[in-house]
Amino acid sequence: PLAPAVSGRLLRSLTNILATMENAALTLGFSPEGRFQVQARGLFFHANLLEGRFPPWKDDFPEPSPSTAQVSDPTQMLQVLRDTTRFTIRCSRTTELRLQGPVLKIVVENEEASTTRELLVKNLSERPEEEASVVIDPRHLLGYLGAQTQPFLLSFPPTKGAPLCCSSEG
Repeated sequence: PLAPAVSGRLLRSLTNILATMENAALTLGFSPEGRFQVQARGLFFHANLLEGRFPPWKDDFPEPSPSTAQVSDPTQMLQVLRDTTRFTIRCSRTTELRLQGPVLKIVVENEEASTTRELLVKNLSERPEEEASVVIDPRHLLGYLGAQTQPFLLSFPPTKGAPLCCSSEG
């Protein structure tokens, strides 16, 4: 079955219209004729849907993670990650993040060196006593941490091959 798709331009226009209305109660839906409709007091907005086959966009979003930590100090995590990254080698930047209880361990082990650093976090996992781990290339996380100034959530992949997700307000 085809999923209905609405253009971004149409949604921006609708947003501009709704910005002029104060606390409007809206009814959103799709008509049997294949149109997107929005109704409110003094407003009837409708538009044709985009036609065609679109990729299953929901497949691009990872499943919710059962293992999540709240990192309250991104600057501290940046420093700890930088310290451990010094122990990686050119042919293997492999770094493991391990979450168990209130401790996030950052581990580097290779044929030339090994180190483990710990960071206290708030474990928001469904089962905080169970260890969750993921192996990453730290360069991508270093870029994120370099720009992050507020607490954020670090969500471990629910399945192998899924990404490590970082999210914050704003």
